[in-house]
Amino acid sequence: MSTDDSEAVAETRNWPELVSSVYDRLRQDSDGGISIRVRDMVIQVPSRTGADAEQAHWTLDGTIDINPEEDE
Repeated sequence: MSTDDSEAVAETRNWPELVSSVYDRLRQDSDGGISIRVRDMVIQVPSRTGADAEQAHWTLDGTIDINPEEDE
């Protein structure tokens, strides 16, 4: 994915916005997909907002393929 220097980039403040913007960019890109390899990536997922929220610990190890062309 390349960005045009004249294109303004908005700051993303949450995961849904980030995922949506990446997905939209992939739909516009002629290559049509992306593959991400992660090794022992740990994600702490809160049960609710707040400092005292319990967290589930997810460990990812593998490949994440995002291909919007497959949705059609």
